Amino acid sequence: MRTARSGISTNDHARRSVELANAIVATSKWGDAHVVMLFVGIKFEPDTRPLIDAAISAGKRVVLPRVHEGDLVVLPYTGTQFEISPFGVPEPALGAPIEISTIDLVIVPGLAFDDNGFRVGYGGGFYDRFLPRLRPGVFSIGIGFVEQHADAIPRDEHDVALTSVVLV
Repeated sequence: MRTARSGISTNDHARRSVELANAIVATSKWGDAHVVMLFVGIKFEPDTRPLIDAAISAGKRVVLPRVHEGDLVVLPYTGTQFEISPFGVPEPALGAPIEISTIDLVIVPGLAFDDNGFRVGYGGGFYDRFLPRLRPGVFSIGIGFVEQHADAIPRDEHDVALTSVVLV
């Protein structure tokens, strides 16, 4: 999956990242959400800046994950104040964690996704531990490129299915 995803040209990557943002913004779950948890895409992940911009333009509160003591905490998006985590991920540098009960929609990264909402992440299990802590009914959407589709993802008892997956 890493090889397939890295084979996407720079222009195609940018175009498809915008298509992905447009597909998410067109969903009713996006329209209903007031607080959206996004992530900052790295390397060959979708560029999430179009989604962040769309959320801000729509008056939504954007929150981002940060790994702290082995778990995800969620901080408000404040613009450009990021630190690079030991995993190479830009994370919010400042701010007090928000109450996760305020989150209405979670956009989730991954390396591979199947039609049942299961994903292969990057091995930390952060989202699998985080998602069950959300209030019931919070929608989670895995995003990526069609090259990341898998017929079936091997899973363990701790793996959590996403509500939906959008691949472009």
